[in-house]
Amino acid sequence: MLVPYGFYDNAMGKGGSVPIDFMKIMLWNILPNGKNASFYSIGDLRKKNPEWFKEDLAALFDLLRAGKIKPTIERLMK
Repeated sequence: MLVPYGFYDNAMGKGGSVPIDFMKIMLWNILPNGKNASFYSIGDLRKKNPEWFKEDLAALFDLLRAGKIKPTIERLMK
């Protein structure tokens, strides 16, 4: 499962196209390779429901702390 968190390049003013990047991510769901993607927009969540955002973020860090999820980092941006 690929779960991208936002559009880094666009948010940092380094270009990129949100609609095109979104389509690339969603392409994973139609390719016959058994891989899936689900987009998580933390910015939209925070704006629409600030309390949900706080609860969601707290739950995420609890899962990380407990070792129940182990994210794989493909690369680090400098």
